[in-house]
Amino acid sequence: MQQYLVDEFYDMGKAVGSLDAIAEKCKADVAGRRNAYSLSDVNWDDIQVLEYQKPRSWRLVGFEERSGGMEETQFRVQGILVGKELPPVTMNGNVGQMRRARRYLRQHIRLFGGNATAFQEAADAIEKAYITFSGHFPDDGMAKWEPPTRENLPAIEVSSRYLTPRAACSPESVLEVDDMIDPTRALRRMMEDDFVHGPDNKVDYKKRIEVDGISRWQDLSPVSFKLGDIVEAVVAFVCYRNQQGQATMTVALRGLTLLDCSHRNTAAILRMKNRISMQQGNTNILKRRSAYDDDDEDIRLAREKMAQLNIYQFQLPE
Repeated sequence: MQQYLVDEFYDMGKAVGSLDAIAEKCKADVAGRRNAYSLSDVNWDDIQVLEYQKPRSWRLVGFEERSGGMEETQFRVQGILVGKELPPVTMNGNVGQMRRARRYLRQHIRLFGGNATAFQEAADAIEKAYITFSGHFPDDGMAKWEPPTRENLPAIEVSSRYLTPRAACSPESVLEVDDMIDPTRALRRMMEDDFVHGPDNKVDYKKRIEVDGISRWQDLSPVSFKLGDIVEAVVAFVCYRNQQGQATMTVALRGLTLLDCSHRNTAAILRMKNRISMQQGNTNILKRRSAYDDDDEDIRLAREKMAQLNIYQFQLPE
């Protein structure tokens, strides 16, 4: 049974309250940094659209002082994890089907923020990113953007594929697959000679800790992320051509950081207590009368009379 869910035991109100406070701290962490933004606080004047090859794509970029050139701009957004498809990949089922699907295998998350201000601003910023791309293409040159929702409020979906066709990745850009992402080597077996693990496939999984009041990041296995966690996703905006020739915007996952797991743990405890209580309430208690107890007074008296009769009947004369 799945222990971590966003259900009636999960206090969404408290989680959203925590999210607002956490988002403000995260915004302060990136304040003043070049080419790194909180998605709820972006200076769009610094952002440009640049076309790339291998794979052919259009990306939001900014000037990076350390490299002296334009680099993919990364944005950070905090939210409550309400959906996920994360590593590791397993080779369950038909191997042939897995091979055919390898181009589309992805690591995916869905975030929700209720009415948290920073999350609402981040959702608005994604629409701004779409408008920024649209100005780079002819009219009707972009596929329609349909923002996801949950409970009639904005949600954010982010994903990245595990593999890239070898022909679409420069040889110098090929990366090794981390053992934490692929502990069973299933991805590496699926690659064969046709696919590679490239920059667009790499996702960093981290946990934030506080050391003397300063934020630090530790590597974390993807299996440690559970529904109900408050997380920070590092995202990029990329456009690819679809089969109809239109540019399609994707919100690409570049990193995922665990910020707070207290709300999902509290919900798990409440869920467990409720399950135990229901099991106890539905348990049938076995009742059994002692094999030698007889509460029927008539039967008891009858047996006593029969015993006396037997004594009188078989008593020998003197």
